Amino acid sequence: MIKIVKIQPPQKLIEHQRSGIPIPIYGNMATQCKIDVEQSLIKEQRNICAYCNQILKKGKYSIEHHCEQTICNGVGDYPDKRIDYSNLLLVCPGNKGTKDQHCDKKKSEFSIRNGLPIKLNPLQREHVDGITYTPKGEIMSCNPTHDHELNTILNLNQKNLIIIRGKKFRALIKHIDFKTKNFRKFNSIIQSELDSNPFTSNFPGLSDYLYKKYNGSSLL
Repeated sequence: MIKIVKIQPPQKLIEHQRSGIPIPIYGNMATQCKIDVEQSLIKEQRNICAYCNQILKKGKYSIEHHCEQTICNGVGDYPDKRIDYSNLLLVCPGNKGTKDQHCDKKKSEFSIRNGLPIKLNPLQREHVDGITYTPKGEIMSCNPTHDHELNTILNLNQKNLIIIRGKKFRALIKHIDFKTKNFRKFNSIIQSELDSNPFTSNFPGLSDYLYKKYNGSSLL
């Protein structure tokens, strides 16, 4: 997972927020407003899913409310974030319709009674910095709540995700000469990957984790 830095909301979204519409939900947005929001999210996320960090394929993504519209609707103790740009993320299909859904599709199986809204937020640096990866490809957090959310609510240790993350982890490590402590090739490959905008490889968060592990600082 990488930290997402929010940019200025699209002008049409700002106009929609100021329109005084009685029910301010995403579904009431004009088509062009939705398109502008999607393009803005693609830009700031550099074309990866906010949760699993896989590359988003053209037309195969959706807008996700980090805090659900049914929860953060201004009722009770929750603020109204239904068209709050800081609450909007772009996510992958997440194996929609299968028994092994992940990302927001898995999250949709939960409710305020059993884990929503999630605390883990890719907009928060400390949340992202608490995430680690294993050579097998597992993702985990030092924060017990976040770790539960990664595993259970977002299902980011889904079998296929573990396999392809593990392959990337081991492929990158092969470029380190541990005998001579030479990290030149390893660093060059990761720097090149993380400099690309949009991203061209899955799991940039994993790459940045490994770079930070062996160099002491993050590139993202």
